[in-house]
Amino acid sequence: MGIDRIKNAFASRTGKHVLVGGVAGSSCVVVAGALSGTAIPWAMSAYGAVLPGMGTMHTSAAAGGIAANLQWLNAGLLTSKAIATGGVIGACVKPVLSNIRGFARNNFLTT
Repeated sequence: MGIDRIKNAFASRTGKHVLVGGVAGSSCVVVAGALSGTAIPWAMSAYGAVLPGMGTMHTSAAAGGIAANLQWLNAGLLTSKAIATGGVIGACVKPVLSNIRGFARNNFLTT
C-alpha cells in the first residue's frame, strides 16, 4: 500500500525524473565520500612513510597532498549539507537530461 501511494504521488514523468535524480545525486555524493575515505590509507602508504603514533611523513613533493585532499573530501562529502546539495543538483539535472535525450531520440534516431 505504501509503495502504491509513492508511485501515485509521482504520477507525472517529470515528477519521477525529479525523484530519481534527487536519489541518484544524493547517492553519488555518499559513494564519492565513502570511496575517498577508503583510499586514504592507500594514499598515505603509497606517497609517504607511515610513522606509528605520528602520522605520515610525505617523502615526495610530487604527491601533491593527495592524502590530505582525500581526507578533506571524505569529511566534506559525508555531511548532510553536501548530500542535500547533491540531491538538489540531481533533481534539477535529471529532468533536463531526460528531455534532451527524448528530443534527440525523437528527432535524430528515428528510422
